[in-house]
Amino acid sequence: MKLNRKTILINALIVLTVLVHISLCGAPKGAQASAYPNEFEPPISTPLLKKANFKAPLMSAALREHLSHRRLRKSDFLELFKYGMYQLTRGETEQMFNFIDQNKDDMIDHSEWGAFVQLFILPFEACDMQHNYILEPKEFKVCFDKDPKTKLVTFRRRYNKDKYNLMMDVVSTRGRSVINFSDYLFLRKSLFGWQNCHSSNKYIALSQFKCAFRESLPQKYGLKYHYEKIYFVGKKLSNDRNLIQLDFITYLRTLHFAYLFSIIGLPHDTPVIEKSQFIKAIREDRVPMNMNEAEINIWYDLIDSTPFRINKIMNFDTFAFFYNYHRIFYKYNMERPLQISKDEVLKSMNDPFFPEEVLQALDVSTTQFTEPQYLEVSNIVQRKRLDEREFYIRSFLELPSASASPSPQNEKEEKVTKEKFRFKQGKYINLIIIIK
Repeated sequence: MKLNRKTILINALIVLTVLVHISLCGAPKGAQASAYPNEFEPPISTPLLKKANFKAPLMSAALREHLSHRRLRKSDFLELFKYGMYQLTRGETEQMFNFIDQNKDDMIDHSEWGAFVQLFILPFEACDMQHNYILEPKEFKVCFDKDPKTKLVTFRRRYNKDKYNLMMDVVSTRGRSVINFSDYLFLRKSLFGWQNCHSSNKYIALSQFKCAFRESLPQKYGLKYHYEKIYFVGKKLSNDRNLIQLDFITYLRTLHFAYLFSIIGLPHDTPVIEKSQFIKAIREDRVPMNMNEAEINIWYDLIDSTPFRINKIMNFDTFAFFYNYHRIFYKYNMERPLQISKDEVLKSMNDPFFPEEVLQALDVSTTQFTEPQYLEVSNIVQRKRLDEREFYIRSFLELPSASASPSPQNEKEEKVTKEKFRFKQGKYINLIIIIK
């Protein structure tokens, strides 16, 4: 087969173009410049051991070579994406796959990964000044303020001072104000839902909350929710009885609780969690929640109405109640594992998300006693209340002391005086009784 001059020139130009591009751009950042030695394996000689200096590739370049010619299923994605290098767990990486898979075919291709990198990974790497794939409060503050979408959010005055730490506490699973990429991804998606569906810059109404819920979470988490119940549970979590609509902090917290609730309930689409499904989610570590099976058994035992009526399902209201206390407990128990001291309990009561009803109940129990409660405690400690009537009579109507030696004349006067006092005393007492 003869090749004409035109075909040869075209092929030569293509080869030259590729070579020039490689020489100018170089190898992708985070990838190896040459095939040998293999930096992803231990050194095989002493000279290579001295030169070895492996650095994890950027998350944005983690799948550049693999997605150029194939599509990845979830199992392949978990194998090729070295999530341990990026401060992620296996469960968080599985949920990240659901966010990447836009067409819901349980596979990701080059275009889906490229769009995800452009929208989420590159902004996160730009905010990560220390390059450890963990955002500290200072890094997050700069990152949040520079995002144009945040201009649509107005915080309430009570949250405006500590708004950055509060947002990080809401979405973080580490018990302190730091977030990894999975937390950052959820925060960005929640902000996207607020941007498209908010009622005002400060609050979001019930109808708009339904829209934001669908916009923020992937369709895979679209359970048969009762959005009204979730909305009202969020208002209870706000610790503000005067709150009519959800503000951004409460909206973010409610959405995060519902997100975890839906992950635990997968693959079912019912708005309840079965006990076996909850335990299975803990064993699979679908999301880092710092729970064990014993704690789940206690939760379900507490919601049993009677010993003969065993409850095997849990709705969102109950989950939010228990999980709120769970987060507060593990945030403040630092001295001993699975135990909390008195000082830590008192410190946890100052947390902005500690239930206000419990604080008010504690205040009432120490300041407002009813009379039966006071009398019962008085009998226990063997104390009696002072009789004010006796105190009054003895103070103001008591007779002169009998220690003085009266004369016979004075004795008669004293008898008359006593009788008068007795009469007046009896009359006074009778008068008190009539008035009462």
